[in-house]
Amino acid sequence: MNIQSHVSQLDRDELVQLYFNIGINYYQLKNYNQALSNLQIALELISSNRINAPSNQLKPHILTKITFTLEKLEKWSQLNEYLIQLMHYQSTPDIYMRVAISFVKQEKFQQAIDHMKQAHELAKNIGDISKMTEIEQYIHLFKRKIN
Repeated sequence: MNIQSHVSQLDRDELVQLYFNIGINYYQLKNYNQALSNLQIALELISSNRINAPSNQLKPHILTKITFTLEKLEKWSQLNEYLIQLMHYQSTPDIYMRVAISFVKQEKFQQAIDHMKQAHELAKNIGDISKMTEIEQYIHLFKRKIN
């Protein structure tokens, strides 16, 4: 029996896991285009899946790896799309900061500042003073880019 026949016997959740693992392996090999392709297939399979399928638990992990892959490929506008999806699962100061940095890479400084302010508010809510200080420095830097 060849690989294709084995793959054709997998259910959707097993296919999600397979494509996710293949994507991770390509990422580790620094073949980011292949990694992205396989991770996006895994995400598409989840999107077409039942609401409570076991593979749905992988969705935030797949989104996270896609965002890191897009950063490596410097695909900033695509990155924002996936980071915004990821925010539904992980609304952290770091995610907002990554969105802001992506906007900076696109020279959209006001949008970067807006996301940094949201990151600052989240950091304030959890009492992370060092993160707040870091964010304030970024905001100051981005404001200088506008002026």
